[in-house]
Amino acid sequence: MHNILFTIAARKGSKGLPDKNLLEISNMSLIERSINLARLSGLSKYLVISTDSDEIKKIAKKNGVEVWFKRPKRLSEDNVSKVDVIKHALEKADIFYKKKFDVVIDLDVTAPLTKAEDVIGAYKLLVREKYDFVTTGCESRKNPYFNMVEFKDGKLNLVTSINKKIVSRQKAPKVYDLNAGVYVYTRKFLVDNLEMFSENQGLYIMPQNRSWDIDTKEDFEIVKSKIQSESHKNVLVIGGNGLIGSSVINNLNKKYNVINIDISNKKEYEYTNGIHHYKGDVLDIKSYKKLFNNICKNIGNVYAVVNCTHFKNKSWNKDINNISEEEFNKNIQNLLSSAFLVSQIAIDHFMKSGKGNLINLSSIQGIQPPKFWHYENTDMNSPIEYSLAKSSIISMTKYLAKYYKNKNIRINCISPGGINDNQPNEFIKNYEASTLNIGMLDPEDISNTVEWLVSEKSRAINGQNIIVDDGWSL
Repeated sequence: MHNILFTIAARKGSKGLPDKNLLEISNMSLIERSINLARLSGLSKYLVISTDSDEIKKIAKKNGVEVWFKRPKRLSEDNVSKVDVIKHALEKADIFYKKKFDVVIDLDVTAPLTKAEDVIGAYKLLVREKYDFVTTGCESRKNPYFNMVEFKDGKLNLVTSINKKIVSRQKAPKVYDLNAGVYVYTRKFLVDNLEMFSENQGLYIMPQNRSWDIDTKEDFEIVKSKIQSESHKNVLVIGGNGLIGSSVINNLNKKYNVINIDISNKKEYEYTNGIHHYKGDVLDIKSYKKLFNNICKNIGNVYAVVNCTHFKNKSWNKDINNISEEEFNKNIQNLLSSAFLVSQIAIDHFMKSGKGNLINLSSIQGIQPPKFWHYENTDMNSPIEYSLAKSSIISMTKYLAKYYKNKNIRINCISPGGINDNQPNEFIKNYEASTLNIGMLDPEDISNTVEWLVSEKSRAINGQNIIVDDGWSL
């Protein structure tokens, strides 16, 4: 296990963009964003800020980081190498913390689109490949083999070429832009004065849409727009591996940073196809609360929570006359108590972060009794506990929305109709006789409604039960 030191180099002033390290996006300065990024990664509690600015020192202290040395003037000039600044910070940290740090992770203040997963990924690449140095970059938007030129001897030429004609950018050799996001150094690299772009160095690839270094006012406005867009909002989906849940996470993943908690996930954590997957059980509410808090710490504040959980006990299809008290209570606990406790945890987080959006799933069985004739000549049933719990979720939604009035929190639920899931033909035939156009629904019919409720397009919708049933309830 490495002794890891985070460094943030942030001097006062800037010729290109004055005081850019102090610029704010959504009430948070760029220096504060870098401090939070180090914490969110969870890789180390040791952080050094190298600065010659009293204002940056003051902001750092406000955020719980003591700046116990001032960067000397000789290291604050325009022509000073950043590596020299980091080496100086490492020497100071060794003495102050009485530790010998063997890995230094430097976070650039001017790259606020960098995420904790990028920091962790760059560090893991260094460890896995035993590199001396790793930095971050993205696939270049321009290619010197195809559409980058220079004037040489009065003639326009490609910057570089190979012994074959390149007819498209896709056919050209891949090149990358360094994006100033993360720099991971071994102690050996710094102490032995190794050169960049030499042997045993790696590049961690980040997506282009998060690769933006602020040098000008125009850069700042672009980054500001990206951070304030929907794509940087964290949406937590509980039960994202189910029939409706899987459609929800895939749909939301197009616009948001999606986190899926499901008990059926095989690994404790996995990041695949742009989605964070965590193994978690909402029926074990203490462990779920701990997991929720860790997610907020590592990934950031959660903007919306969508509860897609669905439970079936062994007694699910029992006749109403044969259900024991224990079975009844267990079903109510699974279906209703867990929904309340999950809502409680989400709302507590929203209150601290200043805003939030909670969406629960109810059912058409929560707004009126089942149409029992739909189940004739099948082995299907609609348990009374299900109707009781789902109707209670609708009431809970209205109660909570009104209780948290003027708290910038929206709380709604959706009552889906029947979803296609290989039901018996007899049931489908009977069910469709009670609908108007579609009949049994597809999961996307619900996930599209979830997407709308998550978005600001539904900002005036609060405390509502949205029925999506193709007229079944008429």
